[in-house]
Amino acid sequence: MGRRWPGWLVGAVACGHDATIDRDPADTGSEAGSSVDATSRTDTTTEPEGSSTGEPMRPVAPVHRFVDVTAAANLGGIVQAEARSAPWCLLDRAYSEAPGDYCVPERLVAGVAAGDLDGDDHVDLVFPALDGGTRVMLGDGAGAFADATGRSGIDGAARTSGAALGDVDRDGDLDLYLTVFGGTRHLLYLNDGAAGFREVGVERGAAVASDAIHVGTSAAFGDPDLDGDLDLFVGEWRPDLELGDASHHVALLRNLGTEGPGGAPGWFEDVTLAAGLDPSAFAPEHGVKPGVYVFAPAFVDLDGDGLPELVMTGDFGTSKLFRNLGELRFEDVTAAAGVGAERNGMGSSFADIDADGDLDWFVTAIYPAARPDLGNRLYLNDGAAGFVDGTDAWGVRDGGWGWGAAIFDHDHDGDLDVAMTAGWTQAEFADDALVLWDNPGAPQLRDVAGALGLVDVGQGRGLVTLDHDEDGDLDLLVTHWAAPPRLFRNDDPPGAWLRVRTVGTRGDVQGRHAIVELEFDDGRPGDGRVVVQQIGAGAGLYGHGELTAHFGLGDAETIAAVRVRWASGATSEVVAPELRQTLVVVEPAG
Repeated sequence: MGRRWPGWLVGAVACGHDATIDRDPADTGSEAGSSVDATSRTDTTTEPEGSSTGEPMRPVAPVHRFVDVTAAANLGGIVQAEARSAPWCLLDRAYSEAPGDYCVPERLVAGVAAGDLDGDDHVDLVFPALDGGTRVMLGDGAGAFADATGRSGIDGAARTSGAALGDVDRDGDLDLYLTVFGGTRHLLYLNDGAAGFREVGVERGAAVASDAIHVGTSAAFGDPDLDGDLDLFVGEWRPDLELGDASHHVALLRNLGTEGPGGAPGWFEDVTLAAGLDPSAFAPEHGVKPGVYVFAPAFVDLDGDGLPELVMTGDFGTSKLFRNLGELRFEDVTAAAGVGAERNGMGSSFADIDADGDLDWFVTAIYPAARPDLGNRLYLNDGAAGFVDGTDAWGVRDGGWGWGAAIFDHDHDGDLDVAMTAGWTQAEFADDALVLWDNPGAPQLRDVAGALGLVDVGQGRGLVTLDHDEDGDLDLLVTHWAAPPRLFRNDDPPGAWLRVRTVGTRGDVQGRHAIVELEFDDGRPGDGRVVVQQIGAGAGLYGHGELTAHFGLGDAETIAAVRVRWASGATSEVVAPELRQTLVVVEPAG
C-alpha cells in the first residue's frame, strides 16, 4: 500500500501507542469514505439500442458486485463512539493529574453481533456502543432493520465495547453478553424469546466484577468441556502502567449447567487459573509492558480430536493457542504449533482456505512499510497439530493497520476468499482501505475490493458476514470508530450455493463446534471432493457474524451429501440435497 512510517515510530508503535491525531471533541465526522448511492438491484440488463449488428436486444448476465445499502437498511444513523481528544477522553492516566487524557483505548473498539434474537428466522444485529447506548436492530428478512432498542430492556447508559450471542440457559433463544468500557462489571442479558432482555450478570456470576475499571474487548461463547452448556471467555485490553494497577478481567467462565441453582444452566464460575490460564503472565513471557492485551478469543477445534482449543489474538506479541486437554484444562502450545508470530494480533478468522480438510487461521495485524517482517499472518494447518506460515505465499501480509477479518466465498466459485478492514488515527493509516483478497484456487490472492464496489476507507474496526436479505449470498457489514457502519449487499455471485443451519438438541441450540462436511458429486458415491466448515469458527472481533455454514459450489449442479458431526458425537447425513437453499439439520436426540 506504499505507506511509510517516520523512523522514530518504527518498533515503538503498536495498536495501543498514543501517537494519534488530535480531534476536536465536537468533530464526529465519518472517516469511512464516500458511499455508493445505489440500493436498487438489477438482475439482468439488455444491450443498448442501436446495436451495430441489427440484432434484437439480448439479456446480459448480471454483474457480480457489492452495493452499499446502509441507508436503505436503516443503519446509517448508528454511531457507536464520538471522536474525542485529550482532555475529553473517557479514561485518565494514573500518573497524570489531567482528566480524560488517555485516549487510545476508546479508539480501539466498534463491533457488532449477528443472530436471530426474536425467533422469526431473520438475522438481527446488536451494536455495542461507547456513546448513545447499545442498539438492538431487528431484521425483516428483506434487507431492512428496525430499531427495537427502546423495548429491548438493554441499559442505554452503559458504555459497551464487545457483544456475543449464545443460549446460556438452554431455553432455545439467544442471550446477550456485553463487555463494558470504563465500568466495573460486564453485562449478561437473558432473552425472553422475543428480543426482550433482563440483566443478570452479577446474579449469574458472569460480571467479572471488581473495583478496577474494565476495558473490555471481545467475548466468545463455546463448549470446551463438551457438557452441552455454553462457557464463556472474556477479553480485555488494559495496560498496567497507564491505568495504574495490575488488575485485569480476562476470564474463562464455566457454565455450571445442572450444578446451577435448581439444576438449571446459565450460572457461571470463574475457572481461569484452575484451567491452566494465567492472563497476567502473557505480557511478561514476551518481554512487553505489563497488562493484558486480548483482542479476539475463540473456541475452535484445530487438531481434529473433537475438543475445541482456546485461541486468542493479542497485542504486543501476546497471541495464544491453548490446546484443550479435556476437563477444562489447557496447555500453551503457541510456540510449538508455529503460531503467534505476528506482533500485533487483532482480528481473527478460521476456515479451510487451502481446502485440505482442516481449519487454518488468519490474523490481522499492523503492516508498516519500514518493517516488512510485521503485518498479518496466515497460518496453514498441517493436520498434525502444527501450522505453516503461508502469509507471503498467499500474498496477505499487507492490509494496513488491520482489525476485523472474515473468510468466506464471496463469488460462490468454491474457493474461500479473505476480507479485512483497517485504519487508525495516525495520518499514515487514516486512509487504509477495506481489502477483499480473491482466491483463484491457489496462491497468490489478489485484492478485488475496489473493482467490486467494496469502497470503504478510514477507521474500520469490526467485520462480519451475514445474509441480511436472504438471497443466498453473504453480505459484509463493517463497523467504524466514530462513524456509522457500512452494509455492503452482495449482488449476483455467479456460482451455485448451499447454506446449512444446524440446530442442536443435546448441546448448543446453534450447534457450535459441529463439523459440516459437503461432498461433491463426481459420480462415485463416497469418493467426491469434500469441503468442511466448523460452526462458530468464523470471524470475531468485538462481535461475530451468523453461525450458518455457507458453501459456494461453483458450477456444480448436484451434491452427493451433506454430513454433520455434532459436538456430542452424533452424526447426521442428507443425501443429494437440493442446491440454492438453506438446509436445516437437526441433531438426533440422545
